[in-house]
Amino acid sequence: MLRSAPVSALGLSLLASTLPAQVSCLQDLDLSKWTGESYAATNALPAGVWMDGNNGDSATQSAASNPTFFVSEVIGQSYELTGTISASDPGNGFFGIAIGFDPGESTDPDAEYWLIDWKRDDESVDWGAPSCTAGTTATAGLAISRVIGIPTADEFWGHTNESAACSDLDNGLQELARGMTSGNTGWSPATDYMIRLRVLVDSLQLWVNGNLELDIPGPFGNARIAFYNLDQEESVFSDFVAETLASTLEYGEGTPGCVGMPSVDILPEPVIGTYVDLEVSSGTNVPTHGCLVISTAPNNQATPFGFQLYVDWTSKVLLVFDPLPPQPVTLNFPIPNESVLCGVSLYMQLFHFDLCASGNVAASPGLSVSAGVSAKLIDDEN
Repeated sequence: MLRSAPVSALGLSLLASTLPAQVSCLQDLDLSKWTGESYAATNALPAGVWMDGNNGDSATQSAASNPTFFVSEVIGQSYELTGTISASDPGNGFFGIAIGFDPGESTDPDAEYWLIDWKRDDESVDWGAPSCTAGTTATAGLAISRVIGIPTADEFWGHTNESAACSDLDNGLQELARGMTSGNTGWSPATDYMIRLRVLVDSLQLWVNGNLELDIPGPFGNARIAFYNLDQEESVFSDFVAETLASTLEYGEGTPGCVGMPSVDILPEPVIGTYVDLEVSSGTNVPTHGCLVISTAPNNQATPFGFQLYVDWTSKVLLVFDPLPPQPVTLNFPIPNESVLCGVSLYMQLFHFDLCASGNVAASPGLSVSAGVSAKLIDDEN
């Protein structure tokens, strides 16, 4: 028997019998609500100067600055971003986009994010104090790097991770890939570049002027993005919009039962205006007592029963399985065709009684489910 609390308490009114054409999850990005953030200035480079214009439709970085970022509001777990980047000044610096850059990253020794940047020409520079790292050579072209800790300007410039008194190996850049077409080709001044960036929980793709440049696996920390600039005046970012994509992400580590790890999954992806299957599987080979917790917020809390709680217990709905069979249980339901659900995330975790588990409770990893549109639909439109 399955017993449940009223699921409508979470806004999941799953009573729709007919689902019309899929709604749009497209949102204009109001850049007037973004914030500028720069790494410490060097002897040669000041902090960045960001200005939003045209009623929040564009942003300009006007200084030849140290690494500087213009940080977005939260966009979502998975999304597709489109817009235009150009540089009217014929300088020789970088512009680009950071993925997973949160406010405060420039001073956070535990920072981790991903940086797509584009250099005009090859150039060797030593930026000087407060950086104690040696000068580096920047290569012309487009690349993506993983950024950790608080790198120096030299490390940003050369995509390097140096071992020095002011920057050990926990602070630096690791270049992951270069553009397929523009990996060794610099940008041109006064030229508009049409950017299409798709960020999923497990992959990233970038198109420039319709050409696929990057296609790499994740995972990515991607709730926010940031525009990026280094030593390049008059970089302009304009007409950016974001489309929220449907996605799921397993997080944390579960507690196994007698025969394996309990699990919860949504199949296929949670596209608004479609039907999906919620599948729960126990970690034992006999009927037992189980409970699926659905919450509006994640958690990461140790319990006295030996398992980790990955859902917020204060904003929950319980689906009780009495009994929970050893075979997988599948529940089919529609996601209403309502634009208000774009980007709405739920967090799920399955628990069941199990004598083999620590504390006699087996627990699945957490599952984050974010509603949105299908990436395939966008591909068909392009």
